Amino acid sequence: MLRNLPPLLALVLIAAVFATPNNAFAQAACRYYSDARPDSVVPPTQSSGLAWFSSEPTGFPCGDPDSVRFFVGYSDLESPVTGAQIRRGAARQNGELVYTLFNSTFASGASVLLLLDPSPCPDIFEGNLYFVVSTQNYPDGAVRDQVKIECWAQALPVSWGHVRALFR
Repeated sequence: MLRNLPPLLALVLIAAVFATPNNAFAQAACRYYSDARPDSVVPPTQSSGLAWFSSEPTGFPCGDPDSVRFFVGYSDLESPVTGAQIRRGAARQNGELVYTLFNSTFASGASVLLLLDPSPCPDIFEGNLYFVVSTQNYPDGAVRDQVKIECWAQALPVSWGHVRALFR
């Protein structure tokens, strides 16, 4: 009988872990990103450059205000960069300022820490926010793209204490 105890305990442990709700060992992580091009600007520009931004993974965007680090880069823009912003507006529509990433010249690959307010949350999921980079030649925007978001489940570390708590 004692010989069968370790395999029996292993089966009970496996069953307990799989019977536990998924959210006990996972949490959501999200990332914002964009790849801006000149043909997305309204009206389209003759700029030949590109720009992009990406955020560090953060929690679900509709929760409490959260500080998020954004990395912004660009290449082949023919005049000096003068700023980068996130604005409200559907594709092919200009709109109001939501967040200023940079309001002056910045080096490609620079990062900025922003406190994100959850109020633009519906706009994120409806595709109504866009990223735009301004230059001296195109102060209203040289390149632009809609902000995209991707979310995934992120496993949390499980300790022996978590497993023991299943049996209490």
